[in-house]
Amino acid sequence: MSAKNLQHLKNRIAPPFQKILVVLILFLSSIVSTPILVGGFSSNTSSVNAASSKVDGTLILLQEKMDVFAGKDDSIITSLELNGGLVRTPIDLSRSELSYVSQIECVIANQSAFSTVWTNPLWKYPDGLVLKITLRTQDYERVRQIYQFLNNVVLQFYNVSLGIFNINHPNLIETVLYMVSPITYSQALIIFDDVFKVDYDEENGNSVGLIESMLKDSPAVYAFGFSMVKRLGVITKITRSVVVAQENKIQVVGNQRLFNLSFILNSPLKPKANAIISKFSFSLPFMANITSVSPQPDNIGSSFTGSFEWVLKHLTTTIYDSFDTEIIYRPFTFDEFVFPRVSVAASYSDFLLENNGILNMTYNVTNTGTDKAYNTSIIFPIPEEVELIISEGLEIPVLKDDLIIDEVLNSEITLNIHFFSYSIEMLILDIQGWYENTTTLSLERWLDNATIELDEYVSIETTNGISEDLYNAIIGRIIPLLDIYDIQEIAMNFLYYEPIITEQLQYAIQDAYNIVFNEFYENKTIFQFSSPNFHYTTNIFRGYIECLIPELEVNETQEVYWSITDIPTSADRFGVFSILLPNGVQDYASFRTVESDYKTLLLSIFIGLNSAGRFLSIYETITDSFISIGSRYQYFDSHGRDYYGLTNGLNLQFGDDEAVLESILNTNRTTYRVGENIQFTLDINNLGTIGAYEIHIDIVNLKLNYLWLPTNVLVVKSFDIDTISAGESINQEFSIEANSYIGLNTYVAIISFVSDFNQPAEEIYIPWIDTAVPWIYSGETTNIITSTLTFGILFPPISLENVFRPSFPVPEIEASSDYSVDESTRSMYVRYEIENEGLSATDVEIMQVIDMGSATIYEINCSLVPETGDEQVLAPIITSKEDFYLIDYASTTLQPGDKIVIEIRFSDLAEDFIIPPILINYNSIYEIHATDFQSSEDVYGIETINLTSFSVRNSPSNVSESEQTDFLWFSFSSVIKINLPISEKFDRVLFSSLPWTYTIISTGILSGVIVIVIIVSRLRK
Repeated sequence: MSAKNLQHLKNRIAPPFQKILVVLILFLSSIVSTPILVGGFSSNTSSVNAASSKVDGTLILLQEKMDVFAGKDDSIITSLELNGGLVRTPIDLSRSELSYVSQIECVIANQSAFSTVWTNPLWKYPDGLVLKITLRTQDYERVRQIYQFLNNVVLQFYNVSLGIFNINHPNLIETVLYMVSPITYSQALIIFDDVFKVDYDEENGNSVGLIESMLKDSPAVYAFGFSMVKRLGVITKITRSVVVAQENKIQVVGNQRLFNLSFILNSPLKPKANAIISKFSFSLPFMANITSVSPQPDNIGSSFTGSFEWVLKHLTTTIYDSFDTEIIYRPFTFDEFVFPRVSVAASYSDFLLENNGILNMTYNVTNTGTDKAYNTSIIFPIPEEVELIISEGLEIPVLKDDLIIDEVLNSEITLNIHFFSYSIEMLILDIQGWYENTTTLSLERWLDNATIELDEYVSIETTNGISEDLYNAIIGRIIPLLDIYDIQEIAMNFLYYEPIITEQLQYAIQDAYNIVFNEFYENKTIFQFSSPNFHYTTNIFRGYIECLIPELEVNETQEVYWSITDIPTSADRFGVFSILLPNGVQDYASFRTVESDYKTLLLSIFIGLNSAGRFLSIYETITDSFISIGSRYQYFDSHGRDYYGLTNGLNLQFGDDEAVLESILNTNRTTYRVGENIQFTLDINNLGTIGAYEIHIDIVNLKLNYLWLPTNVLVVKSFDIDTISAGESINQEFSIEANSYIGLNTYVAIISFVSDFNQPAEEIYIPWIDTAVPWIYSGETTNIITSTLTFGILFPPISLENVFRPSFPVPEIEASSDYSVDESTRSMYVRYEIENEGLSATDVEIMQVIDMGSATIYEINCSLVPETGDEQVLAPIITSKEDFYLIDYASTTLQPGDKIVIEIRFSDLAEDFIIPPILINYNSIYEIHATDFQSSEDVYGIETINLTSFSVRNSPSNVSESEQTDFLWFSFSSVIKINLPISEKFDRVLFSSLPWTYTIISTGILSGVIVIVIIVSRLRK
């Protein structure tokens, strides 16, 4: 059998959905991809001081996405995001004055009443109009010229004068400039029309119109804006986002709550016809019992996770011309929540595989939950080579049972021509080994004759006989030559006729080979699939086998299996039947037969294909490891909620002894509260024939999103084991304090180990080429496997259960301000209060940038006023940079109820200026109970506000406690605008920005996360 016929028996790549099991890197970009440029960014140039008209930036509308979050006290937060499309703006990025600008973000926000709908504001900018400009320069004078130009443009078109509130350098070549000003509600609506209404046509989708109607109801909280990115002088990305919050939009009916889209928007949603993708989603940031959802959402696991998503339009297919949805839910309580928890452990017998050629893959399916499981479906996506076997079958030639190989036999075959004085002897074949009948103990189909005459001049001489079939084949090829050519002519001109005779003799050998092969061998089907439980099926992507268990009672275990039989082993003997033709060194052919086994044949094919013989593993180059992940399965509870799980991985290898570890992870509880102990047991069994060494184990907590795909990974325990011998089983018990995140807590063990410890690559003797070839995959290898997946439900503390806000304590920073101006002395007094009104402590950094040309700082007083205890004086640090004061007021910890009071006195006031907002960076220091290590995503570092991409996201509703110490939030005081003489006092608003680090899913693989977890773990070790 050739390598071509068995080339599908090569190393398999694991199923794609398993490769994306976890994504480790967390990011928050609302821009899903780079738009395709279809329209230029037109420009009308005038003086260098201002633009003469507004210009249009146009790209293909790649995506329309509307999201609704349930907020505090039955409020809702609605956001619309458009990726691409048309924006009209007075800021023309094609002008020479803006040649150094690579990105501009324009944000209008009003969030002074954010606490009525959420624990933290929804936008990362202060209230009013904010321009964030990214420049490819650090020349201060050039930055100031750009600021003056943009200020003139905004003043010309919107009658708004901007002040600088921050300048920083995110890297060695760029500058980020922040400009801010308070604006009126009417001015905001004018800008909204430019951003969203220039390409609005209700016949082409009504999302913008619905948002506009909500915005014109004067909501207490709203924010909108756009971002444009310029590359090589061309606009390559346009993103528009808007957020509007409304109170009392969730209807309360008894103990149930009703979300109705038409009630929220006052109309069904019609997707944009020109959008490539249009989506709608609704999310609950707390645990709830979903009793009804209509229509069925597109994402799996939605009713359990409380996040629902529908695709309204995709490419040219419009799925909903007019979309409406209704969701009914009620709060869960700790005592009433019961659910199934199905664990599926995969196992096999290495003895059966190696000695009997049977891969019997068994699955022990156990319900360890508190409720019955329904329709448990175990799915095994079939590797390509196995799918070929199932669909087409695979046959190999097997030596008949009544034959063996006599490798000692040797017989040289000579063709003799004798014609009078001419005598020619031509060695034509060397037979090395032959087939012997086990019953008669004689050579099969063999002639013992020493001399066989073809005619009176031509004969065949043998040293130990000749194959009967070869003799007949030679006669069949030589006799016609003798009939055509005169023997005298052949003898006299033998040098001329020798190549002709040689060619015919080679044909004769091939003829004999074809006859003998069919006489001595019979076809055998190998790799035969069978199962009483699994059935083979296909979808548009590939084939898979599936097993369905209709019901599984609490604590019930069922065993299901599938088998592949007739796998080649060393016990399957065969004769290597090969022909070595004349090669210039020897003028005769060799007909060689050597006894071997099909395992050697299989390994020779692996060698030829550079294959490891591991169809359940993938090879990862970064860690130089073979990674094996289990199969996915799904089941349902009595309410129809769908759950998912993962079997354990198995690193089995064909053709070599191996340490194969089976790992099963279990927890002792299904529900628990923050701070309670969870007991775990990890059982590891070595199913292989040699020991496993250098075993390292990481217990990983995975956070699942609404697709039941993990979006965050946290290492909670790590430990090492020296050795697990062949056939040995070990048990590890440990506990953690529950504190990872509210809701479904999923755990899996990632185990790395070495097999074939210190063993070099084995040399495989390939008999038909008479050469020993090294098989590198038979030597020492590192393997990484995953255990079975287990989970429990983490409930919040009793004090926070069923509170319609995030279910874990978070800080809430309120910043208020007041001021007075003495026009006669051109002096000013400003007072700021920054208070933690949340439920957890926070570390804060408070700073402000003041333009020296606006005023002179006469006096600053700063103090910490704790809720309990004495007031503490803080010492601000003032640094002069260019024309600005950079004031670092404080870096300290605020407990709930603590506040910082800042008093500033200014003199030498300018006639018209802006006092920019105070910036408060803060993060939670909520205690982490559970972990040995911090979340492994911290190796990537944390992005600051200066580098954050433009985006609108609604609240940190899915941020876990384990992330709090890395999760950076921002808050701003009000912007104060002064005109002397004073004609009005602008309303001052508070802003505390939206957390920008989000756990959203992207394509990725569990192997990718495992790689990073292993690297980080080894570094820590």
